[in-house]
Amino acid sequence: MKCRTLTLPLMTLLTACVSAGDSSSSLSNTGTGMLQAATAGATYGQLRASYDSNRKFSTRALSSNGPTATLPMSGTATYAGVASFSDDAGPRYIASANLQTNFSNASISGNFSNFRGRDGEIFEGSMTVSNGVVDASDSTVKANINGRLTSDTARVSTVDARGSFDAQFAGDNHEYIRGYTSSTWVTNAGSSIEERHNMTGEIAVTKQY
Repeated sequence: MKCRTLTLPLMTLLTACVSAGDSSSSLSNTGTGMLQAATAGATYGQLRASYDSNRKFSTRALSSNGPTATLPMSGTATYAGVASFSDDAGPRYIASANLQTNFSNASISGNFSNFRGRDGEIFEGSMTVSNGVVDASDSTVKANINGRLTSDTARVSTVDARGSFDAQFAGDNHEYIRGYTSSTWVTNAGSSIEERHNMTGEIAVTKQY
């Protein structure tokens, strides 16, 4: 189910994404590696399965208890999961997402890699997560994303992407980061078939214990 009303508060959007069958407040399968992203070389289908699982559990955590009430003031945490990008009723492209938070200086960094398209595209390269800021007052996080991807598909032989994501920490022990991506993709830059695409999507990652 895709949420398109981007004018609503983030918490409202995430809660609205929970279908009737996923509305239970109890979380299952918690523990080490519960929602790890598919490994490098995964297919679109494998990434999509990870994407669906990450969205399900992180959205349950937000809808049950809201954002994490209190974030640490020091220490670090590593998160793994997935991010999606689409210019239609996606997700058209899915990537493995790996993030590192530093609560001591309220920052976040990382990358998106292993991009796969639903039409069979396989991309080399990655997008960097930079200038990330963690706001402990409302358990939110914002960061820039940018990078270049290449593929052997003529329609998208190169992608130059620039954008950002906005997300929230969820779970009593900040187990998840859940939110939305927004970016501009320029494909085949400098060629006769150059195109610009406004991409939106989601990010859902879980803390690695």
